[in-house]
Amino acid sequence: MTLAVVTVLLLAAAVGGGVVVWQQRSDDGASAGRDPVTASTGDPATPDPDAPTSPTPPPAPTPPASTSPDSPVAPEPTDGFDRDPLPSPEPPSVPELSSKPLSYREFAHDWDYRMGDVALQATFEDGTDHDGCGPAENDGALTGLGCVDAVEWTYRALGGDLALSHLVLTMRSREAATRAVDRDLITEESWRLRPSSYLDGSPGSWKVSAVGQFLVLTVETHRPSVKAARASTFLLNANLDIRGALAFRF
Repeated sequence: MTLAVVTVLLLAAAVGGGVVVWQQRSDDGASAGRDPVTASTGDPATPDPDAPTSPTPPPAPTPPASTSPDSPVAPEPTDGFDRDPLPSPEPPSVPELSSKPLSYREFAHDWDYRMGDVALQATFEDGTDHDGCGPAENDGALTGLGCVDAVEWTYRALGGDLALSHLVLTMRSREAATRAVDRDLITEESWRLRPSSYLDGSPGSWKVSAVGQFLVLTVETHRPSVKAARASTFLLNANLDIRGALAFRF
């Protein structure tokens, strides 16, 4: 079922590149010392009142209580600096990648989309879960940007005169996905589709957007009988709808 209601939340904050016309190229003091000595004369039992009074030595320090061998105590630091408690171990980091791999089967149904006055339908054609990113890239371009997995699926609309395909890339991190879009690192030469995912010899356009750890690359091709504005409506709304679905995927 469509997620058009969800995608309303994403419409104002959507991140993504613009629509590109597709040319169908496959591709981190007191020092230790003696006590004061006092000289005295006469009877030691009768002290001379005029004699100077010796200073009273300070009391001897109390020896520390002994500790049993079973409960050792760490020695105090001797450099005069306060010590903060040892930091607690940090919790293990949470992996950025979803534990559930994405599959085209999550979208293997007809597309019935409504958003305001826009109503679009397309029939599910087929799809595939690629083994890594190799089958969907040229010369390792996507892998070099951080792609770790790819899925692809296709719809047909307008009586077969329009092919609408999604190539969704799972990236190694959110940062990798965002960087690829923000820096326009995805080009026509970066990716390729299966021959069944487009109408050969027909004009078309494509759009790539980032959502979390995913890149959503949507491609449309259409027969000359389909107006470019109509084809663009399919492209933009289809890309937005899949981004909404992935944003709320658990």
